[in-house]
Amino acid sequence: MGLHRPVSRELLVELHAHYLAERGGPTLRPEPVDAAFAWATSAVQGASSLLVPHTGGYLAFDYLIDLPELASVPESSWQTLLERTSPEDSVDIGWAAVDLMRPLVALRAFDAGRRHGLADADYAHAIALGNAGRPAEAVQRLRALLEERRAAWGDEHPLTLNTWHDIARYLAEAGHPGQAIEVLIRVVGDRTRLLGPRHEQTLAARSGLARFTSDAGDHEGAVRRFHGVLPDMEEVLGPQHLEVWLTRQDLARALGRAGRSVEALALTRRVHAALVDALGTAHPWALSSRYEEAVLTGRTGRPAEAVELLRAVLVDQQRVLGLHSRTLSTRHQLGRFLASDGHLEEGLRLLDEVIVDQSRFHGPDHPRTLASCRERAIVRDALAQRTNGS
Repeated sequence: MGLHRPVSRELLVELHAHYLAERGGPTLRPEPVDAAFAWATSAVQGASSLLVPHTGGYLAFDYLIDLPELASVPESSWQTLLERTSPEDSVDIGWAAVDLMRPLVALRAFDAGRRHGLADADYAHAIALGNAGRPAEAVQRLRALLEERRAAWGDEHPLTLNTWHDIARYLAEAGHPGQAIEVLIRVVGDRTRLLGPRHEQTLAARSGLARFTSDAGDHEGAVRRFHGVLPDMEEVLGPQHLEVWLTRQDLARALGRAGRSVEALALTRRVHAALVDALGTAHPWALSSRYEEAVLTGRTGRPAEAVELLRAVLVDQQRVLGLHSRTLSTRHQLGRFLASDGHLEEGLRLLDEVIVDQSRFHGPDHPRTLASCRERAIVRDALAQRTNGS
């Protein structure tokens, strides 16, 4: 959760209660707290203990922190931690929440930093706004912060260019991929000139440009851009780097949109296996690749199989992410493929429900909400034709 200092005994005891209760609480007949701490601080086979005593409390052994299956953190733990930590710690917790795709937690954490005037907390809060389904508001905030950075450091400072990059990202999310492309073309040019064509930040902008090209409807053009940037990313970052795998997933998505679903599905399965190896099955990126596999399965003419895959990933997404744009996308696709498999009434019901939540999370005019409304109209029309035909 991003807390990098020793944790007090009292806080650990409070946090552990949430996990203990989920597994049965008193029915497990847990040992006394003193005995539990003695066990957790005992060295195992000459190695470290699980908890390492430290001035001011305890640190977790590195192995525990690196376990990929720990990506799922319950809401109660975030809430407890934010109530017990300083504003400075809250900013670190907020960035951990961003990494684990918990934007509402990040908003609360960064807001604590903003109230205490911490450096860059306003910028972090704008990023969390965009991730929490409010991209237009994020763009507005980022444009104001852009002017501050331009005044302080100039147009060519790396942080100024980073702001332009983030503006492009949320412009695309708000349904303006054409504007995002215009911004990123400039960013790619500036970063190429200032940092070089194979700098990590230049590569990130080139990858984003390919992604937004697909969002704008030019899927084959996006595929060409991805094929152009991926070899450079693999050489600079390494073929197993996380950003390389995520870019391959974006390529697979563009391939699927271009009608090359079989090719896209094979690549997505490779990406999913790599992400599970690196991050574990519960990490949001691994869940996203499962979602992409389900959608592509439906696009290859197997809607019933897609429905089963989507139902399974939705359970895990709701446990890990809660109300989130990715969970809403899964529910949208579930309704869509149920309808295409002939279950029109159930598909319509699910689309009705997801539109309510999308309107609450994204707003009624967000492109994703409108896409679900269009899908609902198609299903209603099909249902009416079937009713009239019978």
